[in-house]
This record gives sequence, structure tokens and C-alpha cells, in this order.
Amino acid sequence: MDLKKTFTKTKEKIVTLVNKIIDFVKEDMRRALIILISILIVILIILVIISVTKVSEKDKKNEAAPIVLSQELIIPEGPQVKQDYTVSRQPEEKWDIEETDNWFTVPSSKDVDDLSKANDNLILDVIGAAP
Repeated sequence: MDLKKTFTKTKEKIVTLVNKIIDFVKEDMRRALIILISILIVILIILVIISVTKVSEKDKKNEAAPIVLSQELIIPEGPQVKQDYTVSRQPEEKWDIEETDNWFTVPSSKDVDDLSKANDNLILDVIGAAP
């Protein structure tokens, strides 16, 4: 029961406070507006100060620690390119036998059969979906 009494007392105090505020605003509207605008300006200034300090704290947190290497960095070797081959070479209309042996690999019969089966499967997939 004690809880009910305290609840009713606080409710009465809040109601009287709200009524006093409403009466004050009705009697002196100009002064109430000045007070309200002043309170809003103070709140705005406080929010700006808080946001500026948070931004500076984030900047401090983003500073990276210097890197300390335990070993010397080793640069990996690049891809191996044959000495006779250059990227900007002029293509010839016909290859020599040496170039053909160097760059062309003759497929085995197993490779040809595997390729043929893969192509047949692709064709069956396309035809099988057709009405």
C-alpha cells in the first residue's frame, strides 16, 4: 500500500507542475518562448560539443602502430619466360617446325574422346530442354 501512496503523491506533484507550466505559458507567452529558445540553443551547443569530441576520439583510435619487421622482406621471383620469346614479338603467318614443336601439343586420342563426350553432353542438355 505504501507504493500506491508514493505513486499518487508523485502523480499529484507532476500534475501540479504541468499545470503551473501551462499557466505560466498562458500568462507570459513572450517570456516562455525566450526560455524555450534558450534551452534549445543550450542543448544544440551541448550536442555539437559532444559530436566534435567523439570525432576527435575516433581519429585518435584510427592511428596505426608502426610496423616492425622481424625479417627482411624478400621479393618473389616473377614468372619464368623463355629467352627467345618476347611479349611484343611480330606474329608470323607460318610457324617453323621448331616453334611448332615448342608451342603446340598434339592431343592424345583420350583427350579428343573426352572433348567429344563433353560436347555431346552440352548438345544433349540443350536438345533435352527443347519441346
